[in-house]
Amino acid sequence: MARNEIQRRRGSHTAKLRARGNRFIVIDNFLPAVDFASVALDFDTIRLNPVRKGMGQTADGPAYRGGDSVQLFREEKNIPRWQCLLKDHTVSGLQLLDGGSFEQAGLTLSLSAWGYPSGSRTSWHYETPERVGSFIYFVHREWQLGWGGGLFIADQLALEAADSPELADLNADPILILPRPNRLVLIRSNTKYAVQRIDRSAGYRIRKTWAGFLSKAP
Repeated sequence: MARNEIQRRRGSHTAKLRARGNRFIVIDNFLPAVDFASVALDFDTIRLNPVRKGMGQTADGPAYRGGDSVQLFREEKNIPRWQCLLKDHTVSGLQLLDGGSFEQAGLTLSLSAWGYPSGSRTSWHYETPERVGSFIYFVHREWQLGWGGGLFIADQLALEAADSPELADLNADPILILPRPNRLVLIRSNTKYAVQRIDRSAGYRIRKTWAGFLSKAP
């Protein structure tokens, strides 16, 4: 698969392959402006509930989660257009990372809406081998560098299941991916990643994402 095959056009819109590592891909301008505005608006109608699992120390503020769904990969009836595009990009991106193709029959796509307010973060974790890969799509309308909330990725195979690995276990420094609006990040399974703490300067603003993963049939 050629590098530019990750790009998808509709009219004058182009999703752009911004960065690629050994185990991740960053796609900017994922949706056309009108579709992004619609997704951002719909996100605000989702009821989010506090989640503390994987949030690190108990003194940290909780993240919030809602809107969970699980779809058969080829199921495209009665789902939003952006989710069809998400499936398309996710498979294209993960195949690009793997250097080939994989069997799509029986795959499921899991999605959840996540909100990270000031003080929240996630500790280091990774997707298990039965998952083909993960995605994180940023749907907040604005975000500034000083507000934190970046995505740390250890661009190497995860050799341990430890929730909070020592830095000495990493062969290279983690990569920080900024949470730009309308940015999609694809991550291979067995890759460790974490969410940087949301700074107090973000005020009432929330880091908003749709996140999930592709799973193999049991």
